[in-house]
Amino acid sequence: MLFRSADRDYDLYLDQGSNLTRSADGSHSTEGGATWSPDGSRIVYTSSLTGQGDLYLLDLRASGTPLRLTGDETASELYPAWAPDSDSLVFVGHTRYGDNLYVIDNLNFPAPRPITTWAGTQTRPSWSPNGKYLAFYSNHVQSGRYDLYVMPLGGTPVLVDTDVALNPRGPSWTPDSLHLLYVKQDEGRFNPVYAAPVSNPAGTKQVATGTVGNGDL
Repeated sequence: MLFRSADRDYDLYLDQGSNLTRSADGSHSTEGGATWSPDGSRIVYTSSLTGQGDLYLLDLRASGTPLRLTGDETASELYPAWAPDSDSLVFVGHTRYGDNLYVIDNLNFPAPRPITTWAGTQTRPSWSPNGKYLAFYSNHVQSGRYDLYVMPLGGTPVLVDTDVALNPRGPSWTPDSLHLLYVKQDEGRFNPVYAAPVSNPAGTKQVATGTVGNGDL
């Protein structure tokens, strides 16, 4: 997927050159943050078409107008992440009061519901491969530090560890969904890698990678 700029107008393109998002009426907007559904049939992206950052759903199996998923006039919606079944989304709602996480359970009838209500920034959510958990970063305890949390769907966030390095793609899962892998912000120990059991974060252990200055797992 490629992005093109002309007169401050950023559109989405497939790699074969077809334009996915240009408005028929010629109105200008910026599209970005696009992410494919795991089944490869749909794309969710953020658009400034209404003057703010809303999420839109584009179904590549059908030709038609992208479906607007969010419309909160006080927020911009960022960092959408698909559930493994391609039926649900989690995203960050950015407001002047802070950033929190929301889930859309049914994309055909979108009704975002908040799953965090903390101060500060909750960001870069990622689903476990089995779809049962969400992991994310938060600085609500200390603004200059990001901590790693995990939560079962419908449950309460649990602290995994404090002062971790942010992975731009969100927290990393092992394929069996049993562990979270992350980099500890510890320059004195050259930013080691840790593995945390989701069922017992207190059982976290360092991974013997033999490397230093780690990041972007």
